[in-house]
Amino acid sequence: MTTWLIYGLGGGWGHLTRSLALARVAAHHYDIILLTNSPYAAHIPPALIPRTCQIQTIAPNLSADATRQQVLYYLQTLHYQCLIIDTFPRGLGGELASFLPSLSEQISRVLIHRDLNPDYVQSKAIRPFVQQYYSQILIPGEGDRVPLADLPQVQHTAPWLIRSAAELPDPAMARSLLRLEAPSQPTVVVCAAGEPHEQHQLGELATHLAMTFPQVTVRCLAPVCPLTCPPNLWVVHYPAIDLLQVANVVVGGAGYNTVAECQALGLPLVAFAFPRLYDRQAERANRSGYWVEHPAAAISMVRRLLPATSRADARPAYLNGAVQANAIIREYTSI
Repeated sequence: MTTWLIYGLGGGWGHLTRSLALARVAAHHYDIILLTNSPYAAHIPPALIPRTCQIQTIAPNLSADATRQQVLYYLQTLHYQCLIIDTFPRGLGGELASFLPSLSEQISRVLIHRDLNPDYVQSKAIRPFVQQYYSQILIPGEGDRVPLADLPQVQHTAPWLIRSAAELPDPAMARSLLRLEAPSQPTVVVCAAGEPHEQHQLGELATHLAMTFPQVTVRCLAPVCPLTCPPNLWVVHYPAIDLLQVANVVVGGAGYNTVAECQALGLPLVAFAFPRLYDRQAERANRSGYWVEHPAAAISMVRRLLPATSRADARPAYLNGAVQANAIIREYTSI
């Protein structure tokens, strides 16, 4: 059976979730190896991983050099016919710069081009490298403002989501998972992902929101309970999109997954643009429509949005770009 190797390295949820979104669709047709060093890989429920998908985890606490060596070991020893690289054309640690020139031309190379800092693109000569070593580029719902959008091998899809609309749990189940004692009350979900200090900040914000809006149910969705968040407000569940569908307002960072999931569900996202080395969260926060820069502004925005929002139990309808991407890559690799 043909094997796809998906390179999903990166420290947070973003690369892992986007890669798994594609893997879950492609696993109906191929064997999948997903390479990740995300500390959150252990939080993925086994039921979410297809039988034909193997998650190969590199310890997140390794040094940069040790990580590069581990990546190269897997790339050189595993057997695959299609190599799919998420976000970093030269690799997270630059290891692909020396590896791709020696990779057999019989192996298809696909780049998933999420937005990148133009300074990185310029300083590392990303454009000529991609033109030479990638024959296909997919842009997963980031539009045509990303740095390489004008290259001829580019194809666009809708944002990639880990669940298609038909896979979402029943809204009653989502409310149960969120522990909504009064389902008729408006609900604000704070997505506390990102760096530890950002989770701390968002946990504290969830506490303030609960005190400011006593007639609103506030929940803080996080992999571990932030020290600043009372345990009764905390919920742990992956993937977040399962629960967001019953929210009235979402608060969180402007990372790829949070923005894409809220857009798919038609939810207002009160978004912070957290600083990143390669990603430009400010670009997404601006597109989300409700960009805030400090907690007081977030509370004010939630106050403004709540009266204008409503929830419906009808199943959302949206296009999952991961399904589109799977079809594009399958057609490309069959030529």
